Amino acid sequence: MKVMKMELERMLMVTNENFEEVMKALDIDFATRKIASHLHQTKVIVQKGDKFETQTLSTFRNYEVNFTIGEEFEEQTKALDNRKVMTLVTWDGDKLVCVQRGEKANRGWKQWIEGDLLHLEITALDKVCKRALQALATLLHLLFQVHHLFCHHSLVEVSQNPKSRQNPRRGP
Repeated sequence: MKVMKMELERMLMVTNENFEEVMKALDIDFATRKIASHLHQTKVIVQKGDKFETQTLSTFRNYEVNFTIGEEFEEQTKALDNRKVMTLVTWDGDKLVCVQRGEKANRGWKQWIEGDLLHLEITALDKVCKRALQALATLLHLLFQVHHLFCHHSLVEVSQNPKSRQNPRRGP
């Protein structure tokens, strides 16, 4: 059993390249492509040994898929094109690799962790979408640091420049 290097729970998408081209390769209609290409998804991943529970959440559509490494299963791809495929997820080194056999050739995804990012490549025919997701806890920590720096800088400025404490409406 392999364990992903990062504690994966709630991840927010920070980049999404070439998703519309993948959707075109899957024959997804124009209106759905336009809506889906502007969504900011959240991914929830829970690993229990070789079993994975995953959720992809957005304001448009939510999708859940659970799988066991090395066990093929029938999947209804409701998150994208709503086709039935036979899905198999395996490890290739430190990458999870998914092959989806069905109507469309060369279909599936790969995901792996580098640093504090979860990378996801979605493939359909000859098109590849590249996404990066970051743990919500990491994003909140960065936001806290920026907030702290901003507040600290403002307090230092006020303490070093007494005139900055004066009310600009009242004058000196």
